Amino acid sequence: MRPFEIPLEAQLQCDAVRRALDELYEEQEWDALFAHAHLLNELWHNERAKSRWLALEAAENLSLAVQIHNDQQSPTSYTE
Repeated sequence: MRPFEIPLEAQLQCDAVRRALDELYEEQEWDALFAHAHLLNELWHNERAKSRWLALEAAENLSLAVQIHNDQQSPTSYTE
């Protein structure tokens, strides 16, 4: 299994958003921070749902692949 790694581009974007949020906080832009909090909450829940869906899809596909492989490996005998 490949290790989980966050790409450099995503790390840079994360840092940029963090700086923007820090600036909003320092400037006491509470409405903007509140809007960002709602957006981040929505995005987090969307990513959580996608991760769960991807895991279920992968498990189902792996199960199907194993079943097909096992069906191909086991000899079938027909009696007439």
